[in-house]
Amino acid sequence: MNSEHPGLEDDLADALRARAASVPDTPWQPRAAPKPSSTGAASPIPWRARKPRRAGALLVAAAAAALAVVVVVVSHGPAAAPPAVSISDTPEHLAPGHFYYSLSVSADDSGERVRSETWQPQPSTGVWLRRSQVGNGAPATASGRCLSFNTLSAAEACTLAPGWANPTPEFLAHAPRDPAVIAAQLAAAVPGGDGSHPSAYATLTVLRLAARANGLPADLSRALQLTAARLVPASAARNLDGVPGTAYTAPATNGASVVVVFDADGTYIGSPAESFTRGVAAEAGAPPVKLFP
Repeated sequence: MNSEHPGLEDDLADALRARAASVPDTPWQPRAAPKPSSTGAASPIPWRARKPRRAGALLVAAAAAALAVVVVVVSHGPAAAPPAVSISDTPEHLAPGHFYYSLSVSADDSGERVRSETWQPQPSTGVWLRRSQVGNGAPATASGRCLSFNTLSAAEACTLAPGWANPTPEFLAHAPRDPAVIAAQLAAAVPGGDGSHPSAYATLTVLRLAARANGLPADLSRALQLTAARLVPASAARNLDGVPGTAYTAPATNGASVVVVFDADGTYIGSPAESFTRGVAAEAGAPPVKLFP
């Protein structure tokens, strides 16, 4: 019963009972038994006589049903509005207020693990946070604006133009997906060169910058793997954590080399000296709430 309108319900029930009491009882008259036919065949069996019912009882039952409907409508009120649909985080798009998250684990010359976590907002001109830790040492933090993965230039990040050497999420969202076009643009982005005859080492170094950048769409990551395959031979390898993948290695003239490893889905996972993971965090400095495959 609805506690907000008890008088309404009582008045309605009393009126319906009074109406039912004013209706006289009218028993149902059964049909007369059929007479035998002239042929002696039995007549069809008559319908079973129904028990007399009071018309007033029918009205009371109908009234009770109507009252129940009234109570439900008054008690429950209007239906609640459906919840709003939220935007899902994807490698190329963040939900409002979230941060790109990346984790790089490498080994230094002594074999000590170096852990580096980065939180980057969208747009890329916002304030980023980085936390690094060597072994079990105390973490060190750094922050600033216009995070750049460009390690080839000492210029201030906010002055760098977006491109393959400064792969911002906004640039990566609209970058070409054709491996031939990407290879030509990577060659042109090599610092100090004219793009005509860059070494495979220099070109793969620029490719690695983009492969490690936040906001890298999955289809572009696969295109970067195909581009690497155009530059150098492929070989089976594992990253630092032992995850299997395909490696692309370009040696330098001084004996150094650059290596990029992609898994079976075309996702960059690091190198034999690094493991790399991307995801998203709800706030800067917080653990990731989602990791991208």
